[in-house]
This record gives sequence, C-alpha cells and structure tokens, in this order.
Amino acid sequence: IAIGGGVCLDVVGLAASMFRRRTPYIRVPTTSLSYVDASVGAKNGCNFAGSKNRLGTYVPPVAALLDSSFFLTQSTRDISNSLGEMCKMGIMKSPELLELLEHNGPRLISSKFAPQSSDDAVPARVLQLSIQTMLEELTPNLWEDCLDRLVDFGHAVGQNLEMDALGSDQELMHGEAVATDMAFMSVLSNVLGSLSDSDRDRILRILQTCGLPTYHSML
Repeated sequence: IAIGGGVCLDVVGLAASMFRRRTPYIRVPTTSLSYVDASVGAKNGCNFAGSKNRLGTYVPPVAALLDSSFFLTQSTRDISNSLGEMCKMGIMKSPELLELLEHNGPRLISSKFAPQSSDDAVPARVLQLSIQTMLEELTPNLWEDCLDRLVDFGHAVGQNLEMDALGSDQELMHGEAVATDMAFMSVLSNVLGSLSDSDRDRILRILQTCGLPTYHSML
C-alpha cells in the first residue's frame, strides 16, 4: 500500500511491478497533486540520471483510495502547485473546470479544498472534473501507444526546466514547472497565430490567479 505524494506512489508502484514479476498494490494519495495526477492511470515513472520519469512501468494499481482531507496537512504552495495540473485539464478539455478555477482558485488554495459551507460543491466538483477528464484522456491510450496526448500540455519543456532547477535556489515543484511551460507555449501559440490574444491573456491570468508562475529565469 503506497501512502504519500506522487514520488512515493511512483516508487512503490515501480517496486511492486518488479517484485516477483508483479505484486498488486494500492495507491493512497496524500497530496492534492498526487490526488489528481499520480493516482490516475497506469504509469509509474521515476527520475534517473538527471532525467524526469526516465525509468518506470505501466502497471495500474488494484485500487486508488482518495481522501481530500489529507490536503489540510499541506502548505498553501503545495495546494497552488496542484492547481497547475488542474489548470492543464481545464485549458485543454473542460471549460467548466477552467471557469471554476478562474473564479475560485484563491479560496481553494486558502481553504485547502475544504468546503466553506454544507452546500459548497465547488471543491469536490473541481477534484472530480480534474480526475474525470484525465481518465477520459488516458483510458483509450493507457500504454501511450499514441504520443499526441492532451494530458502532456505543460510537459514539453517543463520537464527539463523542473530538473534543471532541482537543487538550485529557484527550485520548481512539478505543477509550477507545468504552469511555466503552459504559459510559454500559450504565448508561442499566440505568436504563431494559433491562439487569440484574449485566450492567451485569460490563460496567463488564470495561472497567476491560482498562484502559479508564468516565467522562470532558467527557461
């Protein structure tokens, strides 16, 4: 049973997939990022030789147990970091998710996804949409036979940036690196004529509203 953040879930998943050729395992994500990212799908990716996710396997867990109350143990930066992956799915796939983040980002961070009243459905809906949209994209292509994937937005140069910044005084968490990549690619897309000025500005504004970086000096 893997209980922890994304790195923990991936390491345990990789070890379980190799021990006796395959040992069933369960994922219990305890961070908001692993809740919507590492807990979903079949991949177990571990860093190796300075590269992100260089080693790994495609062995899904037998179950993933999700409990958002774990988020209360996290810092606000940790929560904001997870919004990078949620914004990714909102930008690429779900207008509803993007609008919820646009209007509720700061309070989701400050409350750590705890509902503000008995009828506050926003935190649960944001988490549900983040996972649902990810599963919709991953399920038909679970083994990544096709690399043209919406879920890889933010992972083109963001992966290398995250590793380059590792150990420096400008370290980036994963969601922050994804956000920086998305900001760069949105501006590039606008320059190439594929994205309107208003959509570019909205994406940058939402990322900043969610406490995410849109630039890094190492980029």
